[in-house]
Amino acid sequence: MISLTGTAFRACVQISANIVTARILGPDAYGVAAVVLALAVLVEPVRTNGFASVVLRSGDLAAPVLVALHRMSARLGWVLAAAVGCTGGVLLIAVPHGPYGPLLVVIAIAFPLAGRVAVPVASLVRRQQVGRVVAVESVAVVLGAVTAITLAAAGAGPFAMIAQVVVLWAATATGIAALRGTPTGRAAPWAAVRSMTGAARDLSLVQVVSLAARTGDRVLVAAVFSPAVAGLWVQAMQLMTLPLDQIGAAVQRVAVPAFTAAGPDGVRRRYRRIVQTVTLMAWPVLALLGALAGPVVGLLFGAAWAGSAEILPFLAAAGGAQALGFAAVWYFVASGRSGRQVRWAFVSQPVLLGALVVALPWGVHGMAAAYAVVCAGLVVPSFLVATRGSGIRLRDLGSSAVPGALAAAAAVLVALAVRSAAPSGAVAAVFLPAGTGMVAAVLVAAAFPAVRAVATGLRPGGVTVEGGTAR
Repeated sequence: MISLTGTAFRACVQISANIVTARILGPDAYGVAAVVLALAVLVEPVRTNGFASVVLRSGDLAAPVLVALHRMSARLGWVLAAAVGCTGGVLLIAVPHGPYGPLLVVIAIAFPLAGRVAVPVASLVRRQQVGRVVAVESVAVVLGAVTAITLAAAGAGPFAMIAQVVVLWAATATGIAALRGTPTGRAAPWAAVRSMTGAARDLSLVQVVSLAARTGDRVLVAAVFSPAVAGLWVQAMQLMTLPLDQIGAAVQRVAVPAFTAAGPDGVRRRYRRIVQTVTLMAWPVLALLGALAGPVVGLLFGAAWAGSAEILPFLAAAGGAQALGFAAVWYFVASGRSGRQVRWAFVSQPVLLGALVVALPWGVHGMAAAYAVVCAGLVVPSFLVATRGSGIRLRDLGSSAVPGALAAAAAVLVALAVRSAAPSGAVAAVFLPAGTGMVAAVLVAAAFPAVRAVATGLRPGGVTVEGGTAR
């Protein structure tokens, strides 16, 4: 519950900061920053890299092992920082008056900071100190948001958004250090961590491949069209991914240890529980975003961003497919099938990026539609690859998503009905339909006994981690 509350708070802060900053900057400046922030998306996988995933799934680890994994994670951050910083330096020399070189040099600062917090955060979560981690992350998000808004209002342009990322990670690293969560002392010898580093390498490689596909769309749109169009695309994508990423990050902290601790008889039940939780949290929100795209974008960002509303419904559908596939990704990690996950990533992610390239002649609308179709088409193959031989059945995936699907459908139907009868005005066209839609979603979800049991904590045998209820 603590993790979910923190997730909701951080999402609200980030969305609010994004709205204010986007209104100040406009699509052109926002688009320039968005291209650079495509690399900033890679900072998050540095924080949740393979070393952190190994800590989450491995139970209690000796202090020297944690020190060794922490140092490797920190080195990964420095390597990526050097690559990004050198790229920025080259652009500074080649295009001295261009905006991208200086921005890349600044964003490079975030990578070693993220690398330093990866293992400490995973270790704190594993020791069930989620509340302390949530507090640090929440303060960091607020500081980053204040920085972005202040600099944007002062006329800093795209630099405001880059500074937000750097401040966020600097504050996170400082907070984790203040909690004394950073492993110190002698590191374990290579022989003691060799198998772990192999798994961490595979998991990190999967993240890099996935993020390359995820960020490639921004670079592609900016290269083929213009920074302004890229800004519209990224704004729509962020409206979809921000709640999805926050929900995914919160549930992942429970899901990976839960899968790891589950025996053969319990893994199917836990898989169903996790799919049900994610879809119930994500699908109504994404469905309302798609159904109310025009009023939402108009209210939040203004008429200059109307192009984002036209592609948001497609991206919301893609987000729903991604949410359904989260559990398969986490099962890959928890079950130690990192090699299989790497091979699948090298198949699925090029397919996704290739679909965007094929759809280029139809503009960003065609790209958004292709993105949704491919994301939906990859759900079942990803599930089958991840769970082969585990005893988890395809019907476990489908049946677990029924409450979320019905809740999302109810939310959309009620929201559209209320919107048609609501008084004119941007506020009434968004808050009234969205609020009543969410109430309808909750009521429909509550009709399922399993959902009521989870919500009230009455169902026995819930998802536990190390003998305690996961929070």
